Amino acid sequence: MIQDRLIELIKALGMTPNSFAAQLDMAQSNIHNIVSGRRNAPRWETLEKIFTAFPEVSAEWLARGIEPMFLDEEKQRAHEAALQLASSQNGTITQVTVTGRAKKIIGTGAGADNAALQGELAQVRAALGKCQEEKGEVERELRKKNDKIIELLEAKQIGTS
Repeated sequence: MIQDRLIELIKALGMTPNSFAAQLDMAQSNIHNIVSGRRNAPRWETLEKIFTAFPEVSAEWLARGIEPMFLDEEKQRAHEAALQLASSQNGTITQVTVTGRAKKIIGTGAGADNAALQGELAQVRAALGKCQEEKGEVERELRKKNDKIIELLEAKQIGTS
């Protein structure tokens, strides 16, 4: 049922029904009605919002259960690895979050994965730091140019008065 697949999708995205509803800019009750079984299937508008917010989700999978869940191969591999790890760890994984290139697996037995992810996170932080430095340089340059423009305008006013 689509209800079961929606629950599975929310878990695979590392979200709660509330955070999922917030991501879709929908009332929490709409998602809760679907996952609790009060409503059999989501409305078309809800499906549209899901595929807009999460374009990597396969419509075939959500509507009919035809694998894979994710169109993005990297996200699908991460999802499958998380499921495999969860089954091999007897359900000790508490959360799986996959967002873009950042993958986070929390649970026992994930030390090697976590170490690799920590390395990737360090690279992302370094790139962010570099972007922030470049932003600071651009802002300083803009302030200098702005000051020069003000200086020229003031000089022009003094010369014409």
